[in-house]
Amino acid sequence: MKPISIEQLILTQNQQYNRQKQWITFKVSELEMQALETYCQQAQRSKTNVLRETIRQLPTYSSFSTNS
Repeated sequence: MKPISIEQLILTQNQQYNRQKQWITFKVSELEMQALETYCQQAQRSKTNVLRETIRQLPTYSSFSTNS
């Protein structure tokens, strides 16, 4: 097995990471957006981070996460 450089390893990991990510776009009301933005500012977290955590708390998430 041929050794690989750290740069090659990082590139490979980044490519795998990018392939695994998907985009979601949806509409929210002004009130919902204000609530999310206010929470994120107070918690010093990104909207992406908060929404990912919310998805991970869904009862169906655990059945998918064990297959990754």
